[in-house]
Amino acid sequence: MRRETCVFTWNGDILSSTDRHAESADGTSSVSRYDYEYTSIPNPFRNFVCSIPNDFGMIWRFDGIDGLVNNMYSRISNDVSDFSYEYTTSGGRIQTISETQISENTVGPTTMRITSEVLYEIEYAD
Repeated sequence: MRRETCVFTWNGDILSSTDRHAESADGTSSVSRYDYEYTSIPNPFRNFVCSIPNDFGMIWRFDGIDGLVNNMYSRISNDVSDFSYEYTTSGGRIQTISETQISENTVGPTTMRITSEVLYEIEYAD
């Protein structure tokens, strides 16, 4: 069994970071902190809150934050991963979201670096 809680830190109406606390049945615990940077592009998912697990969102996989923020993210980072985002827009609407993730983890003498890219195509139902 695992118990997770999430603490949101706001700077006015801007979500600046989240701290995810996890406790396992064996007594071990961990904290993962995510820091956020934004673009000037308005978030079309604002106020659209899903009933989904807290570690998975519609686009971003961080604590279900898709509907909480006013603008689109430019970067989300923690101590092992860095996610950067680029957008294409048309007529004031987002058409695509390009996500690049770079993660690095060191275990013993081995360091593993992972780079992945994801492309989302957004379609609006008018």
